[in-house]
Amino acid sequence: MLCAGNSKGATSDAKGFYKLQLPVGNQTINSSCIGRVSTTRNLNLYSDGKLDVDMEIMVNILEGAEVVAHGKEILDR
Repeated sequence: MLCAGNSKGATSDAKGFYKLQLPVGNQTINSSCIGRVSTTRNLNLYSDGKLDVDMEIMVNILEGAEVVAHGKEILDR
């Protein structure tokens, strides 16, 4: 999560939650996560508060994929 126009940002904790402290006024928040659609929110902050941002899952359909595996031969014991 990143606030446009300044260097404030945050990463999620182990449970996926963010905590970001911003000054009162107009702010633009950009949220992105692997496998999710990026979102931009324009906020007018008056005081302390909480904002829940739901992020839409992004599905990438592959037309073809190649899987290559490398390993060692397993010997019977």
